[in-house]
Amino acid sequence: MPTTLLLGCISLSPPRPLPQNQFIRELLSGDHTASPFRIAFFYSAGSALESQLNRVRPRDVLVVQRVVLVVYRGVVGGRSVAGGGLWGRYGVGGTEVRVLGREGLVLGEWEGEEGERVGRVAAWVRGTLGTGAEGMEAEELPPDTQ
Repeated sequence: MPTTLLLGCISLSPPRPLPQNQFIRELLSGDHTASPFRIAFFYSAGSALESQLNRVRPRDVLVVQRVVLVVYRGVVGGRSVAGGGLWGRYGVGGTEVRVLGREGLVLGEWEGEEGERVGRVAAWVRGTLGTGAEGMEAEELPPDTQ
């Protein structure tokens, strides 16, 4: 069953081509409650999901709507949901990725329990991943591992 997640972006892989003009990107994500996990996004060239993923940067706070979570060999992972098909029969569209702080979604906009959750994830991102690459010199960034 698709779910909505509020999480921080740790890293986003570059697009990898698949057959039939399809692509896959993996988002390594996390929040204050558990260890990081990957979400695989499958999309077609020129799709709305592709443009949404192109706006995502490490250290962004994200709302990922309509993603399916799975456990395989004790490891949690997720994958995007295509619009239409089986889920389309129930009025469920495809996966959407929205960046808080951009796209009209303001971090301090929520009140009550939702506001507390957004605040905890934003604090986790700042505390764990830092405040962002803006203003950092290239030599301050850690070296690539792959």
